[in-house]
Amino acid sequence: RTVQRAKEATERVIAALKELKKSLMRHLFTYGPVPLDQADQVPLKETEIGPMPEHWQVVRLGEVVTLQRGKDLPKKQREQGRIPVIGSNGIVGWHSKAIAKGPGVCVGRSGSVGKVTWVENDYWPLNTVLWVKDFHGNDPRFVFFMLSQFDFKPYVGGVSVPTLNRNLVHPAKTALPPLPEQREIARILMTVDRKIEAEENRKRALEGLFKSLLHHLMTAKVRMP
Repeated sequence: RTVQRAKEATERVIAALKELKKSLMRHLFTYGPVPLDQADQVPLKETEIGPMPEHWQVVRLGEVVTLQRGKDLPKKQREQGRIPVIGSNGIVGWHSKAIAKGPGVCVGRSGSVGKVTWVENDYWPLNTVLWVKDFHGNDPRFVFFMLSQFDFKPYVGGVSVPTLNRNLVHPAKTALPPLPEQREIARILMTVDRKIEAEENRKRALEGLFKSLLHHLMTAKVRMP
């Protein structure tokens, strides 16, 4: 019960951190990297995509990033290696060669449409994703968070198999802050992500401890007084 209560407490922390991240993203992409109590001091302008700081720009998504369709790599053609193979839901395997330089960002094209994946090192994007071929000088981490909160639904086509069309996505409008603010927004959100990751690691450790204790107690490897 003690281990189970600790696991449940960790789950509550994770849920709270994820809600905090959602609120932070709404704040950061509306007011920029300013403290919450200073948001009312930020001069805003109304745009076709909503309010944003006056000094931010409304640009086409294709001016921020160039998205490229990935390349198919059947399992039987994959060679043993350390290069991650990225599908629409994240890492789906490994290979010996890369076709994209890291760090990188991928967006689910079919399957988990619109799911955004961060890749730290060189990688192989499958044809189920669109990968960022060119960041156009923008901060890659910021691009990851920006695309994570971008609404891709209006740009999905296909009836039987919904597919994200990059030719429709590139002209879509988005807000673009100056590079220093991009980096600060990314730093703030990365701090929350690291905390979430630490708590999820703690949860996995507690789950492993629970299973181990249960096995030892039920098989009498550990005896109670």
